[in-house]
Amino acid sequence: MAKTIPYLTVFISSPGDVGEERKFAQEIIERFPYRPAFRDKVSFRIVAWDKPGADTAMRGSLTPQEAINQGLPKPSESDLVITIFGARMGTPFTDMDGKTYESGTHWELLDALNNDVETLIYRRTSEPTYKIHDDIDQHDRLKAFFRSEMFFKDGKILRGVNEYAMPDNFRIKFDTHFEEFVVRVLGGDAIKPSPKVVTHEQLDQYFAVFAEPLRARRKKDVGDIARGTASEPAPYLPHVSISSVVDDVLFADDDEPEPVMAEGDYQRHDQHQKQRIINLREKLLNFKRGVLLGQPGGGKTWTLLMLMLDYHERWKEKPDETLIPVFIPLNSYDGEVEFDEFIRQQMGVLAPFYGALLPRLMLLCDALNEMPNQDVTLPKVKKHLKDKPHFIVSCRVLDYQQKLDDLRPLEILNLRELDLSAIKRLIETYIPPKKGGAELWQKMGGSEELFNWNKVIEKGESERFWDAKAGSQYQDTNEGGWYHAPNEWHEMHKGARLIPLCRSPFMASLLCGVYLKNQGALPLTRGELFETFIHLALQDQQKRNEKFPSLDEVKRVLVELAEVMQAQKVTVLPRAGKDVPEVMRQASLIDAGIASSLLSGNREQVRFQHQLFQEYFATRVLLRAMEVGESPAPFFGEEWWEAGVWRETVVILGELLGGVEGANCVVRWLAPVSPEIALSVILQHGAGLTVNAIEEATKTTLLDSINTKTTQKDPRGRASAYRVLGLADWDTRPGVGLTADGLPDIVWGEPMPSGEHMVGGYGIIPDGYDFEVQPSIWGAFEEHQVTIDQSYCLSKYPITYKQLESFFDSEFGSMYKRSYQQGFQYRNSPADNVGFRLAIDFCDWLSHKMGLIIRLPTEYEWEIYARYPDNRYYPFGNNLDGKNANTMLSEVRQTSAVGIFPESDTMLGCADMFGNVWEWCLECDGNGFNYGRRHGGVLRGDSWNLSMRGIIPLQGRAFLDGLQGSAWNAVGFRLCLVL
Repeated sequence: MAKTIPYLTVFISSPGDVGEERKFAQEIIERFPYRPAFRDKVSFRIVAWDKPGADTAMRGSLTPQEAINQGLPKPSESDLVITIFGARMGTPFTDMDGKTYESGTHWELLDALNNDVETLIYRRTSEPTYKIHDDIDQHDRLKAFFRSEMFFKDGKILRGVNEYAMPDNFRIKFDTHFEEFVVRVLGGDAIKPSPKVVTHEQLDQYFAVFAEPLRARRKKDVGDIARGTASEPAPYLPHVSISSVVDDVLFADDDEPEPVMAEGDYQRHDQHQKQRIINLREKLLNFKRGVLLGQPGGGKTWTLLMLMLDYHERWKEKPDETLIPVFIPLNSYDGEVEFDEFIRQQMGVLAPFYGALLPRLMLLCDALNEMPNQDVTLPKVKKHLKDKPHFIVSCRVLDYQQKLDDLRPLEILNLRELDLSAIKRLIETYIPPKKGGAELWQKMGGSEELFNWNKVIEKGESERFWDAKAGSQYQDTNEGGWYHAPNEWHEMHKGARLIPLCRSPFMASLLCGVYLKNQGALPLTRGELFETFIHLALQDQQKRNEKFPSLDEVKRVLVELAEVMQAQKVTVLPRAGKDVPEVMRQASLIDAGIASSLLSGNREQVRFQHQLFQEYFATRVLLRAMEVGESPAPFFGEEWWEAGVWRETVVILGELLGGVEGANCVVRWLAPVSPEIALSVILQHGAGLTVNAIEEATKTTLLDSINTKTTQKDPRGRASAYRVLGLADWDTRPGVGLTADGLPDIVWGEPMPSGEHMVGGYGIIPDGYDFEVQPSIWGAFEEHQVTIDQSYCLSKYPITYKQLESFFDSEFGSMYKRSYQQGFQYRNSPADNVGFRLAIDFCDWLSHKMGLIIRLPTEYEWEIYARYPDNRYYPFGNNLDGKNANTMLSEVRQTSAVGIFPESDTMLGCADMFGNVWEWCLECDGNGFNYGRRHGGVLRGDSWNLSMRGIIPLQGRAFLDGLQGSAWNAVGFRLCLVL
């Protein structure tokens, strides 16, 4: 006899503004019968007007709500009714009997309640965004509905309402509630519900499995690396690279006076200033939702793993208050399951308690940049994290590109690379002075003189300390003045190029290993370091095992692995299953790579011990193509300006080919496809090459490519080409650089005559413009007429970084040089991070030098000039086109060279008055001018990085604290010439 399965009808009712919640509810119900505990025990019919195939014919004799009510089963005919409210009550509804209801949802809810149908009522509590007056009216009606006697009477609560903040919160709550409902319907004993309460014993077991082996590994890591015996951790541990540095080296204990690697730059998403953090891990322990950024090999993974231990220590003291960390290797998430299921898979013994623990989970999501198939996986990860209270995501800094910015609020912590003292201590911890650490430090170029310079530069130019090509001015501590010392600086760096390489803990660990195994011989670049370390690691295993394969064969299969991973843009490959690559058939050679600690893996999957190893072996793929004359285009695709997975590989290739000639050879090969990536081969070379190392034939190839790409339709391509001109200082356009006498070369727009002009006015919001008018901060003036007493013109471009540097080189501007830090260091881009006082002083200096009246424009002057001749919203008209200027919509994601968006030039000949950087203006009070030159200013013009939804039109205003000189990398200025 066939088994009878209960068939339950579930009715979903709501106004139309909770579509995401309706979708979640349907997905949970539809998937429910496939859960192992409920398989072949229950089935469902979903009644919902938006369910595919549930369309009801609209009849002219009925209202739409009446037609739906008659075409679908009623709530009173169902087993469960789910009613969801967001910010709307819905359209008032009159039944056929003439009775009026607040909405069709109101009618459906009463139909269920009056017939004793089990009903779950949900209400979203997050504050809605009002776009039109009807939104406010709808929300007021909804609030009144929940205050009515249907829910409250005589001070008593009559009905339970399940409140939630965001759609994902609803999904979690409903999943639990629906399971409870089904268990109750099936008799309670028929199904064993998921556990809801985790015990201390189970948490003890979790930390014992995940934390204690990690703690043991940390303590012996240095010895293993020095002996060359480091091996893959136990299978239940997350991936840890061979270079993982002991906690005591990187992060000082509480009683340590000077932390070694516990430093970073902290920034909230809603703040523009960065704060230097000394105790990095303590800061991370107090994160709620954050991003951890760092350079390759900078210790991001290790930092997250050490947080596992920190949470363990905190849990032992306060078990009921401490968050429960879960390490989530994003490089293993392929999107085949939902992200919450992937999280469960990482939780071990706590997996059954996922739902109950969710408010306490700290999700440590590692290696966003290594996550495969990001078109599919990234949206799933972001959707899950959207309303989660606690998560930290790590990513390489150059690969981040604000990928998670829509998950705000966010905290961002950028790992600082090791400073000089930390490098010395790290070297001497790996190799104690008695065993050769002191000699290694000296061979690397370490000296007391280096520390003396370091102390000087730390006063204001710490980053320049590492820049051998800067040749900047430094303070003479004996006389208190400033002097140029490029010769001494370059001389000091000649023998110390390995020291900047060791700012990465990973590279420092490799260097120590090579030094110990190679009889004290040292490589000169990162590429040589990789080559030597890998050869020694393989050679060591060959000496231990007489059956070890030939080194050339192992290297060949490692190249093949790297080629497949780079092509698939992954860092993990399967060894079992349906999609196993052909290279996995060479199992013995792969096992040899694992034995040599170059790979890590098991029977299920394999990866390189560090992504940099993968990128090193991938150089052979590029070299093979270069040697046979193949174009590099297939490696970069249509978006050639994005280096992607080849970013580090091309630089390592230039180092491996040796010296200036090898690097130039790689540049000439890459330049026709991507001049910016090609230039990085020179500027990021481990031997400290500068633009002067570019050979004439290489320069010609670069310029030929740039000339074809500066007219590219995609603004990201144009911006990339112009960045090369800025880095190499090859942009010769008038108005961008300097005159022959070293002053800023200013090109002026057309004169604006004095007289009456209109300013302000909100106008009609254009299509595609999502912006709440807030006159107090971002809004325009009320439309009114003003009088301009003197004719004037504005500079064609914002002041560029190169032009601002000429001010710093003068006696008037030298005071700013030590404290100023350009955000995007391209000499043809706008000066950014400019404070109000700096802008004022630049104008005063140039006025004096040129004998003209030059100042900042007033905001009236700026707006009139930008909106001429018809008070338009944007320089190109009233309709917003995101590709016409460097705003968030152009996706350039940083400042661009001035003047590369000709569509946004104003009618009077000025560029970039919309987008690129906000521009300082003298503030007006709405009735007249306020020339309070030193007490404050206003920003105009929008920028590449706007923290609000939508794009601010030309009449929009923004404010910073000009008195304090605050700014960020989206604030610059242009000049006003009074005629």
